[in-house]
Formats: sequence, C-alpha cells, structure tokens
Amino acid sequence: MAPCVGCGEGECVFRKDALTDICELITGDAELHTMFRVDGERVACPLEGPFRFSYDNGFGACADPMSHIDKCADDSKLKLSYQACADIHQSEHKSEQLECLATWQEGSRNYLVGRRSSRNILTDEESFRCFMYRSTEKGFAVAQSADAKCRGLESSSYSLELQTRSYPPAACFLPSWMTAFGEWQTLDGRHGYQLNENRLSGFRKLIVRNGRVLHADSCLEIRNETNAGAILLSFTLEGCRNGYMCHKIYNRAHQILEIESGLLTADKADACDESSFTNSHLETLLPVSSLADSECPHRGRYALSSMRDEVNCEDAESTLDFGCLDGHTITIKQACDSKRPDRSLSNPLIQGS
Repeated sequence: MAPCVGCGEGECVFRKDALTDICELITGDAELHTMFRVDGERVACPLEGPFRFSYDNGFGACADPMSHIDKCADDSKLKLSYQACADIHQSEHKSEQLECLATWQEGSRNYLVGRRSSRNILTDEESFRCFMYRSTEKGFAVAQSADAKCRGLESSSYSLELQTRSYPPAACFLPSWMTAFGEWQTLDGRHGYQLNENRLSGFRKLIVRNGRVLHADSCLEIRNETNAGAILLSFTLEGCRNGYMCHKIYNRAHQILEIESGLLTADKADACDESSFTNSHLETLLPVSSLADSECPHRGRYALSSMRDEVNCEDAESTLDFGCLDGHTITIKQACDSKRPDRSLSNPLIQGS
C-alpha cells in the first residue's frame, strides 16, 4: 500500500446510481485530501546530503548564519539544524529529524513525503509534510507544504535553498583478511557488519533483528596493519551524529575477527586515544556466508568434571570429544542420561583456532 494517497471528494448523493456514475460527479477542481499511512515503510531519501541551506518562512530568507542538513547512518533519515537570523521574524534555532516515506515524479517535478520529529512536534498533523524539489547549480530548490497536505506547493511561502557540501572522503582500504567476506555477524547473532559494495573502503554496523543501522564508517586511515590486526580510523555516521571513530580489529584466525570500537569524537586527533576505549568491549565476528570447517585444536577425549559433580550416578563420567569423530566436530556425552542423545557441536564452534 502506498504511504501517501490523494483523494478527491464529491457531494453526498441520495440515490442508487452506479459507483462509476457517482465518481464522475467529482469535478476537476474538487479539493484534494492527502492521506498518509502512519505505519508505512521508509524509503531512501532522494536528497542525500550533506547540505548547507537557507530557508524562507514567509518573512524573508534566513541565510546568515546558514543552516545545515546532515546524513544519518540510516539512509531514510536526515537531520535538519536550523539557525536563527536576527533580522528575520519567526526564524529560530531548532533541530528536526526527517524520515523519508515516499517519492514520485510528475513531469519535471519531483515530490517527497516526509515525517518530521522534534521535541516541539506532537501530532501527526504537525509531523507530516510534502516537499517539491528541483536541481540547481549549487544543489536543490525545495518547496515545503505549510501543513499535512500535498497541495499548493507551487505557491508555498515556505522554501529552502540547499547547497551541497561534503564529508571527508574515504582515503584507505580495509585489510584483505576483512574484505574476504562481505558480511560478518557477532557470535550472539545480534549485530551484523556489512562491508560497502566494493568491500574496500568502509562498513555498516546494524541490528540483525530489524536491520536498523547503528553506525556507518568510511575508512580514513589504517595504522599498524599486519596479518594479526590493524587500527582503523573512520569518519562515522552514528544515528544522525557524525564525527571520527577508532576501531581496533584483530584477525584471530581465518574466518574469525574481533573488533573493539571507541567513542564518536568531534576531533580526529582524539578518536584513537585510549580514553575513547574506556567503556568499549570486544565483539567476536564470524562470516555470514557458508563457512569451511577447520580441524579441532587439542584433539582428544576429555572428562568434564563440572558435569560429573552435578549428577548422582556412581562412577559416572561426562566426556568432551575434540575431533574424534571426523576431525572438526565437538561431541559432548552426558553421563546418567540414557534418554538424551550425545550433543554434537560442529560448524558453529570449529571455524578457526
């Protein structure tokens, strides 16, 4: 179902005419009502950013100081930071987040439906807005509706002039032992790390359950790279904030990485300082794609004393077999439980050593 629908309304008819006949009574100049789907899925914002912009709220253009639009880690969101101009009535310093819900084109006109959110926006009527935009030499010219309707944009008194700006570009490549796989996942399955399309210059961290992006990282500098690990400095989008982040990446074995990420910092020089890692923790990563088995380390059969202490069987012994079956399988045999089969732990554990 489309997230935005325009609906024309005719007069009430008190006769049993065919539906098509009744609909033909709606005139071409009938008021068009706009309906928004509240739980509609988001789309990638067509105005990617980042931008500087001036805005006109009907009282003149506020261009000094300029306002800013920043990208978010989730490409369906933008952050708009408005500045107040001393000589412009009703201009104000405020911040809004815009979720992009729908885009379409009519001739040379491009349209966007978005949902705004901030501390001062409390109702759906206040949050939903329509935008009409076109390209200019410096960026985009954007007209915004004054209310939750998609009509009258051609004569809207609220407009924005966007000027393209840029973030620090990617300036290094990820280590080859990381780019061997395009997607990694933490051992608990909660978080995923997706490499950029070319697998070379950056990655995104996301929540596996719902696909929400936590941060997107672009490689700026690689330090101390060896086959055992590297330190990566990135320009990072975290939520709708941006700055610099340092990552310590360890190549523990083929198909096994560990990563420790520091805090987001405004100053590039502070990102890799040890104080940025005060509350950090290591995450162990495995490739999402099918994995090749590896030989079990310390091959042999071992007694599990902790499990033996928990059972009441005389002379019973639980055992752990490392690679005795086929070289890459761990088998746990629990004593005094004839109804429970031996447990084999294969691919999920023995991926490297």
